Amino acid sequence: ASAAVRVQLEAQLSMGLSNTPMANAGLKVCSGNYVVAKPLGVVDGIDYGHSGEVRRIDSEAIFRLLEDDNMVLLPHLGFSPTGEVFNLKAEDVATQAAIQLKADKLIIFTEDEGIFDEKDELYSELLAHHADTILANGGLTPITRDALEACLMAVRAAVPRAHIISFNE
Repeated sequence: ASAAVRVQLEAQLSMGLSNTPMANAGLKVCSGNYVVAKPLGVVDGIDYGHSGEVRRIDSEAIFRLLEDDNMVLLPHLGFSPTGEVFNLKAEDVATQAAIQLKADKLIIFTEDEGIFDEKDELYSELLAHHADTILANGGLTPITRDALEACLMAVRAAVPRAHIISFNE
């Protein structure tokens, strides 16, 4: 399923977008085995099968592609040195890519509308210590919690900014 979505996305990025600023841009999209993963294995008696976690990102290969004016697409699949394929959390791939590529910013899109304060107003900015408090208090959906944890990890690992944006927006 992940590979099918990746191919569909690559096809859409290849379309001629005639009435846009991207007309005749000729985007080159590359994807591949740039995420090295390891299996989750058995945790608390549960065998996670083909689920894994990011071991590292092949940042050298990605930098070479970017220097050649390619767009790099990193699906949530990781590959082990023995050729196994693991399903990874998309937030983990994005966070590790941002950290290891020394990105200026991490942007995570979610289906949730964002994080709201006590007055039911959307936060437009959060500092790390405030995000910690929100996580400790609970009340977030699992999707928003995962996104906020990913952003916090990136910021604490020297990514200057992180954003959570609703893809509906």
